[in-house]
Amino acid sequence: MAVLALPCAYTGLYFWGFFSPAAVVVVMALYFNSLVGGFVYTLIVYFANALTQGLLAGLIIFGTIPDVGLIRAESASIGNEVLTQVVVQAVLFATFVLGRLSMPSARSRIAR
Repeated sequence: MAVLALPCAYTGLYFWGFFSPAAVVVVMALYFNSLVGGFVYTLIVYFANALTQGLLAGLIIFGTIPDVGLIRAESASIGNEVLTQVVVQAVLFATFVLGRLSMPSARSRIAR
């Protein structure tokens, strides 16, 4: 299901702005999927998000596609834009790992 929602989420993120707080929605969805999904499914969701985020951000940063977002990083240097996306990638990875590590505890609490 999350893989089907991916194009919708990143279309919204593209128009809201890749350098805006809108990416938090993707992080929340990844965490939820990491808690409830199997490992392979969650890994696919993580890689799909990381690749889509990286690809679209790279296309915007290097001017291949225009930044039409409501919140833009026009005044930021390319180095700052790249650094921002490195941090986003780190947050996506940390969210995946923390969600997977939290899953056993969450399931045991629900079972009680």
